[in-house]
Amino acid sequence: MKLNRKTILSILIGLLFLIILVFVYILFGKKTTKDRNPYEPSSSTRMIWNQIKSRPFSLETSAGYPEDLRDYVETLRGKESFLYSGNRDLIYEEILKHYPDERGEVLFAIYNAFLFFVKEREMIESDTELSELEKIAEVTRVKEEIFPVWVREKLFQNHPLTPSRLLLVSLRDYISKNPLTFSRERKRVFLKLRKEIYLDRERDIRYWEEEEFWKEIVYLIYSRELGEMEDWEKQEFSSKKLEEFKLDFWN
Repeated sequence: MKLNRKTILSILIGLLFLIILVFVYILFGKKTTKDRNPYEPSSSTRMIWNQIKSRPFSLETSAGYPEDLRDYVETLRGKESFLYSGNRDLIYEEILKHYPDERGEVLFAIYNAFLFFVKEREMIESDTELSELEKIAEVTRVKEEIFPVWVREKLFQNHPLTPSRLLLVSLRDYISKNPLTFSRERKRVFLKLRKEIYLDRERDIRYWEEEEFWKEIVYLIYSRELGEMEDWEKQEFSSKKLEEFKLDFWN
């Protein structure tokens, strides 16, 4: 049976369309392990991570784990970005080379979770609709959602200045929401926040507080008064208040 020109043209167009579909699938659709989204770990890694979240693992050096877990995952993160061009499989191979047992699987699962946290943290910190205090609270919430407490304690050891930063941010947030308050009310709020944040660690934390921290506190508390002064008055007034704060809190 003879095919007319129209039928032949239709078949050729169909074949061409089929070839294009196959090409697109090979190029974009077929994912190998190397093509896997770095924030979508394999099923085996997810299984290990679920085990970590459901029962405590000993991540101590005595159990054969890195002494500084945060430094370890940060080093791997740098290698993945700059040495391995984002190839997560090479990181997996490096971990297993040094930890060729369950420890390697656990460390790789923690590493994947840490990178997911970093991505979430960056999104939060770039959100212009959140205040600085809201960003801290949101990052803390995400951290607690992702990591079980025994992993958090190893990855996020609190720096002695962390409470001071939170105190400064909290006071700044209060003033931004209550710009018409005067120094007496602001100082009262400051003392209240300091007690709530420092708890019973005030004596230890105050030795880490630098003079720049107190200069910022003085400015925040007395900004309305300072705004009405000449430059030479501001300097003299600020220095006087800074000395008063030193007497009140450093002795």
